Parts: sequence; C-alpha cells; structure tokens
Amino acid sequence: MTGKSLRRIGAEKWPVTVFRHDEVHARRVVLYDCPRGHQFEMPFAHDADPPSTWECRSHSTTSTRTGTSPSEEPRRKPPRTHWDMLCERRSSAELEQLLTERLGWLDNHRGSLLLDQANETEKFLQTLGILPMGGQRPTGNHGDRR
Repeated sequence: MTGKSLRRIGAEKWPVTVFRHDEVHARRVVLYDCPRGHQFEMPFAHDADPPSTWECRSHSTTSTRTGTSPSEEPRRKPPRTHWDMLCERRSSAELEQLLTERLGWLDNHRGSLLLDQANETEKFLQTLGILPMGGQRPTGNHGDRR
C-alpha cells in the first residue's frame, strides 16, 4: 500500500525504503495511577527518565507513577532573581552604602529636577498657545461673571 500511495503523489522515483520506518527505537511503557481509580500506560524512549507525575488523558488530573510517591520528585532550585544575583556580588554593607548615596543624590537634585520639568512644561504650553510667550502665568480670575 505504501508503494501505491507514493506512486499517486509522484514519488515513485524515490526508493520505498526512504519512506519506511523499519527501525523502531527501544521503548518502555510506564504505568501511572489516576486519582480516580484507574491506571494508564505511557510509552517513553528506553533511555529517557519518565517523570513521576503525568496528566491523565481522561480526567485531566495529575497522576503519579505506579510504585512511587509524589515526594520522590527531585527538588529543583528556585529560579535566581535579580536580587539574588545582586546579593552574590555585593555585601549588605555595600548595598546599604549605595542606597544611602543614591538617596542623598536624589534629595540634592530633586528641586532642580522638578524645576527643569516645570520649565519644559511651560515651554510646551507656550508653543501650544495656552500660555502667553512672556512667561506670565494666567491668574485664577478667568471669566468673572457678574
């Protein structure tokens, strides 16, 4: 049948052995126990380490491998965060000193940074025509109606 289907798609020039899978790799079947009371099989490659848990196809529940308990799963290291890597490179005294320096810098420059931001905002409002070009800010008595 394989030869006929290959002829239909125009692949008769290729040898049939190219399309056949004569070599079957060694496999092993692992049994899993579903919490709802049944067992199911999962095939794995012979050299693969099957996991201790697998999702049941019928119930979508986490099933454990037959003959094992969930506590036998090897402990994995938690992922390293940026803070963990920072603590590896610097001592807590160094981090405390850096924090103090940066907070001091912010306190010293906060006023000038806010003034720069206010000046930029004022220039932007002047280009839009909201503020007059002389830099005089409008007073709060707009549209007094009597």
